[in-house]
Amino acid sequence: MGYKKYNFKTTPYEHQMKALEASHAKDYYALFMEMGTGKSKVLLDTVGILMDNHKIQGALIVAPKSVYSVWARTEIPTHFPFTQSTDIIMWKNTATTKFKLEMQRLMSENGRFKIFIMNVEALQNAGKAFEAAQKFLKKFNSLMAIDESSKIKNPNANRTKNIHVLGELAPYRRILTGTPVTNNPLDVYSQLEFLNKNILGFSSFYTFRNRYCVFHESVQNGRVVKFPKFFTNLDELERKVKAHSYRVTKDECLDLPDKVYQKRHCELTKEQKKVYEDLKVQAMAIIDDDSVSYTNKLTEILRLHQLCNGFVMSDDGNIIEYKNNEKLQELKDVIEECQGKVIIWATYTYNIKMIEQFLKAEYGSESVVTFYGQDSNEKRIEARESFQNSKKVRFFVGNTQTGGMGLTLTNCSTMVYYNNNYSYELREQSEARIHRISQKNKCTYIDIVVKDTIDEKVIDILKNKLKLSAKILGEKAREWI
Repeated sequence: MGYKKYNFKTTPYEHQMKALEASHAKDYYALFMEMGTGKSKVLLDTVGILMDNHKIQGALIVAPKSVYSVWARTEIPTHFPFTQSTDIIMWKNTATTKFKLEMQRLMSENGRFKIFIMNVEALQNAGKAFEAAQKFLKKFNSLMAIDESSKIKNPNANRTKNIHVLGELAPYRRILTGTPVTNNPLDVYSQLEFLNKNILGFSSFYTFRNRYCVFHESVQNGRVVKFPKFFTNLDELERKVKAHSYRVTKDECLDLPDKVYQKRHCELTKEQKKVYEDLKVQAMAIIDDDSVSYTNKLTEILRLHQLCNGFVMSDDGNIIEYKNNEKLQELKDVIEECQGKVIIWATYTYNIKMIEQFLKAEYGSESVVTFYGQDSNEKRIEARESFQNSKKVRFFVGNTQTGGMGLTLTNCSTMVYYNNNYSYELREQSEARIHRISQKNKCTYIDIVVKDTIDEKVIDILKNKLKLSAKILGEKAREWI
């Protein structure tokens, strides 16, 4: 199948071209490309080539809730050359008239190419989302792709079973992830089973597990329980995986840009959303009242931003917590996908403490060093030395206002912004902690952003290099909230 005459919308890097050459004509393939290496573009170019050669009529892209909107908002418009002749529809768990019309357009035979984007969480049950995906795949000859395929690593999970059923309806299948193995080698089973049941050559997960894992048995509450003791025959497993996948890491991509930026989206919970709407009304009232002080205006907007980050401070100084917020869960997912050391910036002390507690509970008390704004310069240097030199320390958590300046942290190439300070200078300074002389790898910067809130506006302002206060306190304030 020809691809050399394909009209790329954005020029591929050398490693992306290698991935495309290896995979574009395959019925099934795994893109095990590390975060920041551009696996989304490789997939979209594959879709474009298959479409150009009249092999497919559509594509179903399944991704985590935090990133599936990024496909529609950013990735497809940036890299897919046929957007003008394509219906691009995102699944929504809603019954609005607008969405019904969108679904009618998606399912119509109007001569346009179809891209259906769905969040993996919607396929937890065989409900409306599953039925819609099934109908789409039966109607249109399609490629089905699972972004961050480690989300289907559990063979017993309902979402995994449902996605496997859907995969059988798609003549072309792809999985994308930089971390196919997050716990142990057994993680690859369900991911590769989605591609093709013959890749691994086992009739069930249990026969696969028994081939590559030796178990320790113990008796608990009167019954025998098995625990993995060690893994075996891994050279054989590696050969099977390599035959159907392309693997690349950031440090292998010599032509990648020095900085790679990503956004991960999440949403307010119902409880947060109600409070957010109430605070919005108060903030609007303050903005409309010209006699109200500058401080009060900023206070109301600050509370909106706090709420996006899982808490809000009441008038009497007490902190109201929203511990089940999606932003923390998204941070957990990001960390699971990252390799090596990670720096995490948070503006608020509350968030720094919360993140520190989570990391210590999940990875051990020695895995994280933390720097608060009130800490001494000696403590800051001590945290830096531990992070740079100790193999036990994987995470550095801090505030950009104090920790984001004057430190060299070049043994790390991944930086996560749980939230942002309102200063463009501090953003630039904090990014420079890893992007400097002696850095050997490409640097990836990940912003965790709450959709349709002031959280997004902060990123926009920083990106446009504007003073935040000028936007907040002028006539633009209404657009902000």
